[in-house]
Amino acid sequence: MSRGDKAFDIHENTSRVDADVVAAFEYRLYKKRVFNALLGNYVIDHVIPPGTKFYADSGREVINWPEQHYSNGVAKNARTGSRFKAIARALKSLKYEMEEKGIAEAKPMASYLVECIVYNVPDYMFQGDSYSKNVRDCIAAIYAAVCPEGDCQNWLEINGIKYLFHPSQPWTREQTNDFTLAVWRYCGFS
Repeated sequence: MSRGDKAFDIHENTSRVDADVVAAFEYRLYKKRVFNALLGNYVIDHVIPPGTKFYADSGREVINWPEQHYSNGVAKNARTGSRFKAIARALKSLKYEMEEKGIAEAKPMASYLVECIVYNVPDYMFQGDSYSKNVRDCIAAIYAAVCPEGDCQNWLEINGIKYLFHPSQPWTREQTNDFTLAVWRYCGFS
């Protein structure tokens, strides 16, 4: 077993597989007080199911919503004829390939961020029978949204709770803009 900034790496042996384990607390996000007429009192409405919270060794607070992420991702994949996950994997593969080739714009892009930006592409962009066209259309849609004149300020993470481009995030809209332009050029799209 070894310890990283966020997780413990449990090494495989004859009785278990290799795994990363994160020690986390249950986290509840309280939204507002609501009067319950049946009970005659106020209750505090919160996001259900609860999320998770932990502190990385670096001191950074990490809050995640894994159940919402999963269910929203499954729903998006169903709405797009199983194209969402395929296109997200394709862009992640391109990110790693570009990073290996020394393309600087690929390095700061977190895999999670790549999945989230693809999630925010409108469902109709995943239509047709050409994955290449879907990748091209998604890159174009992402670039148009994250460019300085674009409209991505209300984009959310896949969980549907946290804003994707917010000062608390470890990435920026500008990094995403640079990455999508680099992917476009790398793929030779015109």
